[in-house]
Amino acid sequence: MRTTVQVLMPIGIIIASWSFDHVAAGSVFLVSGILFVLIVVLYPRFFNLSLKGV
Repeated sequence: MRTTVQVLMPIGIIIASWSFDHVAAGSVFLVSGILFVLIVVLYPRFFNLSLKGV
């Protein structure tokens, strides 16, 4: 997991840098927030995780 994060971090920085150069900052933050919420909500469903006992 840590290796995957370390590999994807530079890619995320490149995408974020490009986004802030070409798109309004408010839009970048809005899309990032929506994607974050979707990932948090859908992550347990994709990996069949049960959060009922937590």
